[in-house]
Amino acid sequence: LRRFLLDPTNTKTEQRHPIRRFTREYEENREQLMTDLQNIYMPKLAPLQHKNYTGEANPNRDKNFEAVEIRAVLHKLNVKSAPGPDGVSNHALRNLDNYSIEFLTGYINKCWTEGGNT
Repeated sequence: LRRFLLDPTNTKTEQRHPIRRFTREYEENREQLMTDLQNIYMPKLAPLQHKNYTGEANPNRDKNFEAVEIRAVLHKLNVKSAPGPDGVSNHALRNLDNYSIEFLTGYINKCWTEGGNT
């Protein structure tokens, strides 16, 4: 990954010299290395501020999700994809029992009505 980030067009041999120089600079402080890399390649973005909905009420869009809808979405998940940042695999989500799907549906509806992901 470091080689690609430094210069994806160079050969491995050409990339070794800057990588060695780069890692020597941070030899004593690996935490600073990770912080600097994170600041360069994964900058923090300002949180999104969403405007409140000002249109007419739409009962079809405002209704709660039903367990059957959640179950249908879970069934369509690709089980070969890698887990997301939460570490939960799609394979695990597809194999939820009925009680867990009901609980998940309740949680999704709570987030939907209250806003956020509390």
